[in-house]
Amino acid sequence: MAMDVEEDDALPISALSHLVYCPRRAALVNLLGHWEDNVFTTSGTLLHQRVDSGEKSSSPELKVLRSVNVYSKALGLRGIIDALEVRAPPAQPRFLVVETKRSTRKSQSTEDVQVCAQSMALEEMTDESILEAAIFHAGSKRRRMVKLTEALRTRTQEAAAELHHIVRDRIVPAALNDARCRDCAQNGTCQPANHPQSLQSALESLWK
Repeated sequence: MAMDVEEDDALPISALSHLVYCPRRAALVNLLGHWEDNVFTTSGTLLHQRVDSGEKSSSPELKVLRSVNVYSKALGLRGIIDALEVRAPPAQPRFLVVETKRSTRKSQSTEDVQVCAQSMALEEMTDESILEAAIFHAGSKRRRMVKLTEALRTRTQEAAAELHHIVRDRIVPAALNDARCRDCAQNGTCQPANHPQSLQSALESLWK
């Protein structure tokens, strides 16, 4: 399932969150370049402005690196890890990816796939196994551990392949038109349809 994509052609890991939430949203943002903010995206941006400072902290046993760039040739994805905890040898596993989200502490597939992709990219870059990742939920100020199971890894690989398919073949999938649309920042211009759209018809629909 490896895609063997060079870094210049890699897609953002954050786009996987859009795709898992809604494939049409992934196309609107990553294919058509359309983005609108709402209260949820704005608060998330402000949160990451505080988190993604690039500052480093350390102790004798643990170093924390912030805003770490990662790239996976196999997944064809690149991105930035909010915080990377690095434990001193011989501790194993050495690495723990920590992603900060504005949500409260509950499992969300969009978040799990994102940290799995970040961790898989880091494994590829370091040739070290990573067993789990973490989500820090700013809403509840609690950390949730995510086991990087084979099922989650497979789901992440499939999501990456679907994202590349959408971008490569310039496909705008049909809208889901369900409860997820209510809180989506793109619902003002999504204009739900009952069938997949071509790129040209999707572009035209944005300004009708």
